[in-house]
Amino acid sequence: MFTACHPVLSTEARLALTLRLLGGLTTGEIARAFLVPEAIIAQRIVRAKRTLAESGVPFEVPRGSELAGRLSSVLRVIYLIFNEGYSATAGEDWLRPAPCEDALRLGRILAGLAPGEPSPPSRITTSCRACAATSLPSSAAATRPGRSSSVPHPSPITRANVTFCSRAPRRVPTTEVVRSSRPG
Repeated sequence: MFTACHPVLSTEARLALTLRLLGGLTTGEIARAFLVPEAIIAQRIVRAKRTLAESGVPFEVPRGSELAGRLSSVLRVIYLIFNEGYSATAGEDWLRPAPCEDALRLGRILAGLAPGEPSPPSRITTSCRACAATSLPSSAAATRPGRSSSVPHPSPITRANVTFCSRAPRRVPTTEVVRSSRPG
């Protein structure tokens, strides 16, 4: 993900390329997420691939300031993957659990692998940023069982059956944020 989110690409190109190649989203799904025609996204992906190849970008995980510079794009990609699963833009199902689970898994992996040193310009650690970015999707995913039913559309959260809501997904990021924010 960090290679596809290289700063030689524009933010839009980074996101489109990563969502297509690694996020498993179709060009149409990405276009709907960005509210642009599908042809624009397809062209953006082609240009991004060409730019990475011509620039000779190495296939490696960046370190230090390079990692921090790409982290925002990687976190956006993870959130957009989750968003497509939680509120599908196409198909008969309004909810697609697989992209939701993939995004949460990627967020947790990133939080576990991210270094604990502060990432400029903020004093927040990279690991904390990853955990925080995963907490909203994790909380939303926890309400999924209570909001779905045999009806082909989501139930409003005010009418959700909270007895079906999962508590496990909500606990992990909070625990990780506390753990990663401790000095040493």
